[in-house]
Amino acid sequence: MKLIRSSIMALLLGLQTMAFGQAQEISFSSSQWRFGNDKHRIETYKGKECLYMEPGFTVYEGLQFKNGIIEYDVSFANTRQFSGVVFRRENDTNYEEVYLRPHQSGKVDANQYTPVFNGLSGWQLYHGEGHGAPYSYKFDEWMHVKLIVLEERMEVYIDDMEKPLIYVPQLKRATRAGEIGFTTNRSFVRLANLKVMPSDAVELKTAETKLPTPEPGTITSWQISEVVTPADFIKEAEKNQVDLSALKWKAHGVEYTGTLNLARVWARTKEKNAVVAKFKLNANSERIQAFHFGYSDKVHVFCNGRLLYAGDNTYRTRDYRHLGTIGYFDTVFLPLQEGQNEIWLLVTEAFGGWGVKGKLGDMDGLSIVP
Repeated sequence: MKLIRSSIMALLLGLQTMAFGQAQEISFSSSQWRFGNDKHRIETYKGKECLYMEPGFTVYEGLQFKNGIIEYDVSFANTRQFSGVVFRRENDTNYEEVYLRPHQSGKVDANQYTPVFNGLSGWQLYHGEGHGAPYSYKFDEWMHVKLIVLEERMEVYIDDMEKPLIYVPQLKRATRAGEIGFTTNRSFVRLANLKVMPSDAVELKTAETKLPTPEPGTITSWQISEVVTPADFIKEAEKNQVDLSALKWKAHGVEYTGTLNLARVWARTKEKNAVVAKFKLNANSERIQAFHFGYSDKVHVFCNGRLLYAGDNTYRTRDYRHLGTIGYFDTVFLPLQEGQNEIWLLVTEAFGGWGVKGKLGDMDGLSIVP
């Protein structure tokens, strides 16, 4: 009976600690960790008891985290790998993630914030300021990492706990509580001294500012078809036999960058890994119109059912360092007719992010149909 009372008191104390925003130390030897494989062990490394984990993942099922602080120590070798911390995890295919790239130490893509929707990481869509920053890592030594998460915003610190290395002005997934976890890809990682403080009262050092709005002429809303097999769609297009009315559609808006993460809308399969993104455009006269766009990974552009352009932006297809990141890197000239026109982009995903963005040049005499 005494043992039961002690256990209840310990549980209540733990809950009270979390409620008042106190950091909770979480041992990696706890039975509440779920691992994706058995390639892990508890060991001592350079004075710290730690988890050694080979490529795979682990999820802590002992708490739900929405806002607050996650901090831990990490050590890895100077090798090609991706070691990340996961939070607000909904399930195995939907979560937020921050990961480190040891092999890109000192470079602009040394680390990355990315959401994961329907099992697809979006690193090709979320790059540069607000998503990553240069950092030179210490190899085979302990480094301290801290995430401060508050609603849609986040700061990431590495070693320097006074100045955030990365400020993320907009986390991409819905603000919800979820599990935390860790991943590593291609090589091992060591993790130690995990502390989590769930709290809605945390503060960020970076002042919140209003996010920019997409520039005039940006396509801010797209109609997105259900997933299709791209080869079949192109065969039908070559025969001028495409029937879009047979497809299911969802309307979806873009992010402040003008990008639409297509993995938000549908889950791809091995065979069906493309969607049609379309919009309508009214023109007051027949004209040739510049259309600037970005995509990941492949695209076919149609105007009023006519195929005008095909492009391939897949990772490493152009040279060994080609990343395939999205941007307004391509332009096609649309042969518009007077009245209503329909523009389709068949966007096919291979790896690293599934997205589309588009904007028009001179809008004089043009209107985008809602």
